[in-house]
Amino acid sequence: MKYSPAYFPARHALSVGFAVLLAVFVNHYFAKSGGGWVILTTFLVSQTTRGTPLRQSIIFSFLIILAILLFSFDFNLLRYQMMEVSIGAIISIICNQFIFPIHFDVEFRQSLIPILKVLKEHPQTIPPLDYPEWVYEVGFNPGLRSGFRFFLVHIDWIIELFCSMNYLLARGEQSGLFQELSELIAITQQKNQELFDILIEFFQNNNFTEIHSDFTSDIVALETATRQIIPQQLELLDISADYVTLTAFVRDMKDLRTLLLQLVMAIAPQK
Repeated sequence: MKYSPAYFPARHALSVGFAVLLAVFVNHYFAKSGGGWVILTTFLVSQTTRGTPLRQSIIFSFLIILAILLFSFDFNLLRYQMMEVSIGAIISIICNQFIFPIHFDVEFRQSLIPILKVLKEHPQTIPPLDYPEWVYEVGFNPGLRSGFRFFLVHIDWIIELFCSMNYLLARGEQSGLFQELSELIAITQQKNQELFDILIEFFQNNNFTEIHSDFTSDIVALETATRQIIPQQLELLDISADYVTLTAFVRDMKDLRTLLLQLVMAIAPQK
């Protein structure tokens, strides 16, 4: 199934609408308090943030029950109100959890795929990206939050590194220093593409591609070649801005590789 950015909000709206419709039916034929507590409870309990619908539904239900206990003085009416609130909460929970469930792991994976593809295919001109900002909503599932944010923070760092490298490359593209390392830089970029392919394959098809390539030797070769070009004494770096630019670019390439490897290791199956 393909998920669009509007898929989950629409599904949540459908879930709330169906739950309220069912609550109207139950309230009309079975409620005895005459206060519409089934409908009100169903609607309020359905208003949960992403990630913790069951926990928040239970909390909202208890809050409504507490409010009734504090302000209701008719015991006979209170009995019916409590029963109707419970029915409304059950209707909402069933609709959210079983009839129209939302799979947040699937939503998160689908939201990362276009971001990773853009970073792989267009690192020189990164357009505005559609981030899954719902991960940062207050009350989001703590069990999922840390893992999801780990990926988003790393992607933010990767974007910053691409912006830095694009700037440095634009400054040094006329330099003979970059020309001397062009072959090694191309090899390093190709290795990065392989890591992006592993990430995209995992998030798109839930399949982890076994790693057979060496993702360290190319970085070592690039650093070694850079040391052979730039002066060994740090104070001599200021003589040429090209030395500083090249050193910063190679450092960014190394940091980018580290971040990509961390993401790949995070999704690798535990042996």
